[in-house]
Amino acid sequence: MNLDGAVLLTVAIAVCSVVLSACSLTLDLQDCSSDDDCADGYYCTVDELCRAGSGEDVTDVDPIADAGPETDAQHILDVDDVDSEDTATDPPDVDGSTDSGDVDDSGADIEDTGDNDNNGAPELQAGHWAPNASPSAIAVGDERIYLGGGFSYVGPPTGAIAGVELDGSADLTSWPAVDGTVHDAVSDGDGGWYIGGEFSRVGDLQRHNLAYLRSDGSVDPDWIADTDAVVLALEADVDRLYVGGRFDEINDTPRSRLAALEFSDATVSDWAPAIGMDDDDEEAMVRALAIDSDSVFVGGYFTSVDGADRSSIAQLSTDDGGATDWAPAIAGSIGVSGIGVAMIFDIAIDDGIVYLGGRMITINGEQRIGGGAIDIDTGDPTDWAPQIDDSSDGPRIHSLHITDNIVYLGGAFDTVGETTRKNLAAVGLDDASPIDWIPDANGAVDTIEVHDNVVYVGGSFTEISGSVRHHVAGIDASSGLATVWSPDASDTVHVIAIEGDTAVLGGAFDSAGGVPRSYLAALNKSDGTAAGWNPKPDGPITALELDAELLYVSGIFSQIEDQQRPGLAAIDTVDDTVTDWSPGDFTPLDTAQLAVGEDTVYIAGTPLGSFSNRIQAFNKVVGTAIWSVPLNGSISALVIDDETVYVAGSFEETGDVGRTNLAALPKSGDPPVPEWNPAPNGPVSSLARSDDILYIGGTFTEVAGQGRHHAAALSIDDGSATGWNPHPDDSVSAIAATDETLYLGGHFDSVGGQLREYIAAVDASNGEITSWQPAIDGPVETIISTPNTLIISGSFRYADERFAPHLASLSRSN
Repeated sequence: MNLDGAVLLTVAIAVCSVVLSACSLTLDLQDCSSDDDCADGYYCTVDELCRAGSGEDVTDVDPIADAGPETDAQHILDVDDVDSEDTATDPPDVDGSTDSGDVDDSGADIEDTGDNDNNGAPELQAGHWAPNASPSAIAVGDERIYLGGGFSYVGPPTGAIAGVELDGSADLTSWPAVDGTVHDAVSDGDGGWYIGGEFSRVGDLQRHNLAYLRSDGSVDPDWIADTDAVVLALEADVDRLYVGGRFDEINDTPRSRLAALEFSDATVSDWAPAIGMDDDDEEAMVRALAIDSDSVFVGGYFTSVDGADRSSIAQLSTDDGGATDWAPAIAGSIGVSGIGVAMIFDIAIDDGIVYLGGRMITINGEQRIGGGAIDIDTGDPTDWAPQIDDSSDGPRIHSLHITDNIVYLGGAFDTVGETTRKNLAAVGLDDASPIDWIPDANGAVDTIEVHDNVVYVGGSFTEISGSVRHHVAGIDASSGLATVWSPDASDTVHVIAIEGDTAVLGGAFDSAGGVPRSYLAALNKSDGTAAGWNPKPDGPITALELDAELLYVSGIFSQIEDQQRPGLAAIDTVDDTVTDWSPGDFTPLDTAQLAVGEDTVYIAGTPLGSFSNRIQAFNKVVGTAIWSVPLNGSISALVIDDETVYVAGSFEETGDVGRTNLAALPKSGDPPVPEWNPAPNGPVSSLARSDDILYIGGTFTEVAGQGRHHAAALSIDDGSATGWNPHPDDSVSAIAATDETLYLGGHFDSVGGQLREYIAAVDASNGEITSWQPAIDGPVETIISTPNTLIISGSFRYADERFAPHLASLSRSN
């Protein structure tokens, strides 16, 4: 095959309602500035891309109600009952806001009533989308959930497989989520797919690196072929599946990098050639497979097959696995230790010639940089020599596809021969001379498929043929321009396999069918898709605070919505425009913290290019600076009440007054409150206030002279530690408070001696651990509480056994 990876999934994309041959007629219209630039039946999105539809009451892509396997209300981001002003950065405040966006200067907390009408706002539906990195800030409004962070993409949590129709519509088959990476996929010829890669779970079943997905998208429970290491290549032949990779065992049967399985039941056949390396067999691998008649051609990184010398390529008998006499000598890079071993990434066979792509420099001593062709009968190289050069880490061809006397090349290279071609090229089948087809990609191309005059490519690129395309694209085979087919993926696409009218995508992504969103995004509560709003800040967002109809945004940016707003801005959420509010005396802050009062915006952090950490206050109406107080360390959390600003982090002084990791400042900006000095003996990373108690979380083990490990409750009046002592066994990164329950998130494994990994619910009155115990598989960094739901973000991938990378919601315990 000429595939280097694979994945299947359910995606939400509706791009073109006609066949791609017709789409190619409007290739010059895939980018737009107004609806007039688009063909009939299309509209111009805020991303300046033509999309199918009228543009009325639609978002960036056509939403689908079921964007993946069905999830129940406990696992989806189902914010039914969210107070209209609830917000969270890190940490969240007592009733769901971060810091104290729900606390005005009078000190009156917004009541967490638990009402079920959500103030008339629609619920967020199943199949909600998520960013491709954990959001560091979350704010919840009436109709949207706002996300800020370091992400670049938002899409449905599909896992590493996706099926997309070639006409652009979504394949609504409920593919199970693959947790990991898919490197290759082959069809069973009847709608099902064999997939290989590096994963441990497919849907609800444990599957180690190999799985069979039936035509209905379900995992075959009886077909089990676990390997002990990554699978990199698959090829099918009649009733047998050939498997290559870096494994030593398959189904507990010894097999050195190469095996054959029966299609029907995954029985390991007796076909067992051993792939090895002269110096270290552990380095050997098979990366490419191709079948021709009664031979299997094997490519990769090796020097021997069953003890016979073979240079990264071999021809094996399909009968007994024995190596034939065909033994071309392929060499890799030349270094101080001499000629190295080549790496073959792909093999394509046409009319008695074996075409190779990889990291290589010679075949039988003749120069063939990146790729070459070998006669099957003689083992000698032909004159076909693309001679690629020169990528930063070695020129290489990852993928080959032959059609109509053209060979399409994808990989990491800058030139073909002496002609500039960036990572993607078309050359002649006879002489390898570059064809006038120039869809340059700004990143490596890993896989190529051609169908109906469209070249489908996947890889690590984010732009191709001058158009934004995240990791997957369709390119007109005649003009070299990107088509409107654009099922963006959140990370690298290793394989595209086309069967009928469906393209199956596989790779290292968690999501496909989403949209580009750099650093700031909004999800529609109505259907869970990304809103059309795309403000495009030019740097990461570290804090969000929603105050009525204004969204305050802080981060490491200089502009937002093309408006100069260095590090701090206010956005009108009614018309999605940046307001005129722009504090003049402000430098963008690293890891900023925000809190908004009745008349004042408080912000704390480290100005870029400075070691002078500080907390500042600005007038909420005109943006004038009111005061600034220095701190001599990092700042992690900020909360306000009617009279006081509480600031937490890792510091020793606040405004030249000794304060260790936690301080209370008057809202006037005067020196810290003298009698309030709990002095935690380690950094404080999260704060939440409830009535007359301030809850803190971090890495400390002592507060106010009392032993308190990682979580504590302090009196607002005098800073003394209460008897509340849940005792997590590791750091607490996030706290959300309700009248009855405290929710803790972080890196811990137990709380109060009871197993509670990464998240826990603690009785607010006595510190006892509740029975609430959702299964989370990674650290929780942010929590926002709504009347019936917790929204959490972090570096987890599963929440209550559901695939939910970075963002999830859980039913509250009370």
